[in-house]
Amino acid sequence: MLRERGGHSRAWWPWRPCASTPPELAQKVLESIKQTEETCAGDPVGGECATSWDKVEELIVAASHVRGRKKDSDPLEEYCKDNPETNECRTYED
Repeated sequence: MLRERGGHSRAWWPWRPCASTPPELAQKVLESIKQTEETCAGDPVGGECATSWDKVEELIVAASHVRGRKKDSDPLEEYCKDNPETNECRTYED
């Protein structure tokens, strides 16, 4: 489904969080979308509606950046940060 606001398409709608999105950020995005829909119910092309959608977009971009940073991390490195004493995380000197 495509949403329109002042000539701008909402191709990302409906937004769904993925597993790598922190739960608190995902909840914030979903709440912001709901609040924006309520704000835009009476005047879908007004300034208040546009501002509200801009805030939603900023949150979605933030969620995307968080997911991107998580993709760059190595799962073993993350595990070893939390469990340096395990066999998988031992380092040996020559």
